[in-house]
Amino acid sequence: MLLRFSLIFVVFIFSNKAAAEIFKCTTSEGKITFQQEPCESGVERKIESKKKAQVSGIHSSWFDKPLYSVETARCTETGCICGERNKVYSQSIKYRVLNALRRLHSAWESHERSIKSHRSMTSSRNYARNYSRSNKSLLSSSCEVSISQETLKLYYKEVADDIINVYQSASKELEKLEKTCRSASGELSCGKKTKRNHRSAERKKKRVASDYFSLMQEIKRLERPRI
Repeated sequence: MLLRFSLIFVVFIFSNKAAAEIFKCTTSEGKITFQQEPCESGVERKIESKKKAQVSGIHSSWFDKPLYSVETARCTETGCICGERNKVYSQSIKYRVLNALRRLHSAWESHERSIKSHRSMTSSRNYARNYSRSNKSLLSSSCEVSISQETLKLYYKEVADDIINVYQSASKELEKLEKTCRSASGELSCGKKTKRNHRSAERKKKRVASDYFSLMQEIKRLERPRI
């Protein structure tokens, strides 16, 4: 009886493991598909999460390769290409990086929703009709992740260092003028030229603060593990 129970348990474990495996297959027309059954052609590859290089300050898990990734985005100064996605940059490098930081989080969430939807296809009555749409969603979401990752690998350090240095410089400049101009009562008590410099320093700090705090907010979220 014990032996029989053990055999049933082993079969159960292996059947569950097999059900969780995902295979990337190439059809006779050359199209990429993802499925839980082995490829009919016999040419198959289990999809595994592969880690990519970490960007300083961001946890390495955000740079894992998407589970259903077909290719890595190729980015230049003008834009990125991934699969059928051709993203042309229309922003400065600074806002390109800030947007990539925000998109990296949302792109992973979208990709994980696509994975859940795709895995539920096998139990759907409309499997044949919805499979193509689900497969396209997976490829699109994996490219969104990859584009954000490659953009950050190219430009993050340069942009982050610049934003932090500019903000710190503006803060020190204002702090220095505050000590010169601000009286004990809190009023400005310095010459006209110094007052003008003080107002200019205040405006500068306010102007660069938005980028700085936006950067810090995203770093705080992405410094923690993704999963």
